[in-house]
Amino acid sequence: MTEIHPDNHTHGPRQGHRCPYPACVDTPRRRSFVLPLVAVAIAFATVPEPVCAADSDLWRERIMATMVFKFIHYIEWPAPAGGQHVPETITVGVFGAGSVQKTISGFNGRSIDGHSLTIRHVTDPADIVDCHVVFVTQTSGYSIDQIVAAMPDSPVILVGNETGFADSGGIINFFTDDHDRVQFEINVHAAESRGLEISSRLLKLARRVLRNKP
Repeated sequence: MTEIHPDNHTHGPRQGHRCPYPACVDTPRRRSFVLPLVAVAIAFATVPEPVCAADSDLWRERIMATMVFKFIHYIEWPAPAGGQHVPETITVGVFGAGSVQKTISGFNGRSIDGHSLTIRHVTDPADIVDCHVVFVTQTSGYSIDQIVAAMPDSPVILVGNETGFADSGGIINFFTDDHDRVQFEINVHAAESRGLEISSRLLKLARRVLRNKP
């Protein structure tokens, strides 16, 4: 597996979704990318920053859910007639329950750059192929291997927040670094093998980019 780390680190997130980098250096260049994205995500969801530690997990889950919609700006799907495009209607599925599912459901009927959003609650891996994006929660009841096996070659962006998710065929995986900041990694190989195109602008935001098959 070839991995590219924007800040010249050599390892991915460790067990428990915590960033392994000792300092998680927050350079001016990284802040110029990450802070606007997170700021927009927070504003888009109108989610206030947690005022106590008990709210932190819920707040982070809502940020992850909202950032998924921001990512749609940087993704293109294979067009039926050839080439790449963004579908007129984008179907976003949620596999599992919890606060992520509730937050994403709140976007049903909204639009992004003229593209309408339809939200679906997915309960079976076979239903994933009918979506453009699927957020797989840790309550889905299925492993990432089972999910990937059920959707061979389907152009679906699989998003999760579980250790090993990207390495096992997921495309975008969220994790929390040592400073409680939401970070993410992208499996470019998995995306390209499904005919999906991810903008280099989004790749620059990722903490870790996987380009080759594991």
